[in-house]
Amino acid sequence: MEKINWLFIHGAGGSASTWRYLENEWDEPAQFINLGGRKEEPATDQQSVEAHAASLKPLLKPSSVVVGHSLGGLIALELARQKEVIGAVLIGSHFTLPVHEKALAKLEKGQYPEGLLLASFAAETPEELREEERKYISQVKSEQTYHDFLICDQYSNGKKALTELSVPILCLYGCEDKLIPPGAASALFSHHPEVKQTFIPGTGHYPMLEKPEAVREELLQFKSVLQKQGGYSL
Repeated sequence: MEKINWLFIHGAGGSASTWRYLENEWDEPAQFINLGGRKEEPATDQQSVEAHAASLKPLLKPSSVVVGHSLGGLIALELARQKEVIGAVLIGSHFTLPVHEKALAKLEKGQYPEGLLLASFAAETPEELREEERKYISQVKSEQTYHDFLICDQYSNGKKALTELSVPILCLYGCEDKLIPPGAASALFSHHPEVKQTFIPGTGHYPMLEKPEAVREELLQFKSVLQKQGGYSL
């Protein structure tokens, strides 16, 4: 039987480092990718959620599961709609992710809003983790971070993509996530009643950093569901 392959997509202003704690304990076939404009690549504004999804299609296999955080969740929806995959996982994401105009204005000026970073984590999150993530955020070019958040704000096809999906979907939410739209869980369920939703206590917008073991267990449970449905090997 064919093994499940996992494609992990980070969020706005982030990089593959977002998955660092999960990756350290993940022994499944997987790719933890950087979106365009990271590392030594020049920043670009010629992007959209749809364009990111199209660029990642060659990485998919018939047994792929796409896992996306925040902006990555929007891209995962588009990938699942545009090309056949066996499942999709949204972490701290939704089918729409509007960004406050004041935050966008600061990002356009090259300033990462401190309030945005503080709001990204649960109250109990150690300050060391916030500082660590601040360091990784600073490694992404400011103009790239701005365009990441801009395409989050501009994406409007998520509801259509969600309703067109016929594959299993898992949504993982931080119980203290302040960055996804209010009522996101119920809205998602109303457009796709088969979606499985799990809330992870003590986490905000970054469950895979705040409680990586809990996220890992949820993904492995999702894998078991996919294995039973499709005959994929464990």
